[in-house]
Amino acid sequence: MNTKRWLLASVAVFVVIGVLEFLIHGVLLSDLYRQTASVWRPETEMRQMMWMFWVGYLVFAPFFALIYVKGYEKGKPGLGQGFRYGLRPMPRFIAVAAAASIATLSAVYGGELSTSRQHPAVVCISEGGSPWIVKARGTLTRTKSKNEVIYALDVGGHSYTWRFITTPEGSTTIVGPGFLTDRLGPAAESQSDPGPRGQRLYVTGEIHEYSGPTILSLATGSRCPTRDPKLLDERKGP
Repeated sequence: MNTKRWLLASVAVFVVIGVLEFLIHGVLLSDLYRQTASVWRPETEMRQMMWMFWVGYLVFAPFFALIYVKGYEKGKPGLGQGFRYGLRPMPRFIAVAAAASIATLSAVYGGELSTSRQHPAVVCISEGGSPWIVKARGTLTRTKSKNEVIYALDVGGHSYTWRFITTPEGSTTIVGPGFLTDRLGPAAESQSDPGPRGQRLYVTGEIHEYSGPTILSLATGSRCPTRDPKLLDERKGP
């Protein structure tokens, strides 16, 4: 066996897997993941566990190439042997790999029937589309059960709770926390009429609000959103 060629083939397999993962999950299925975000772990937590995928791919790639090398017959066209590799022994190998992938996906994206996790949270304010300013920091606790996701926010000396309840038919009811701008926005200090306002709650735990010229964003993590505040103004759409 030519060890150098086997190692190069293993690297090529690893790169191809990485590209396909990005195209399939990062592009083609991204909208579907956002629509079903309530059944997945929070994005920040998933990113922390992504190393499990890459370790799995590092193990998978050399064995994938090794099986081909061991079955390669000299003097026969490589294209034909590639088809043979794909159509004969590979279905069993793919089945084993798929089972391992499903197990990893369950660990990374799924979780137990009932879980409770706490994350850092930050409330950011923008006045009239100006750059984001950190208004308050706190913690956001996400509790997920079979048919319900509950968020409990402790920030700026105040507590908020909201939930997403999914019926067996698949419809979702949202029980909101009230407006965060009532206590954390400029209107809370001036006691003036906030003017037109609205709120959008996301199953990821994020909240976007507008109240007059004030735009508020609740996000997990320690940083304000990277998007322009004007793009999060719900009066203009998400």
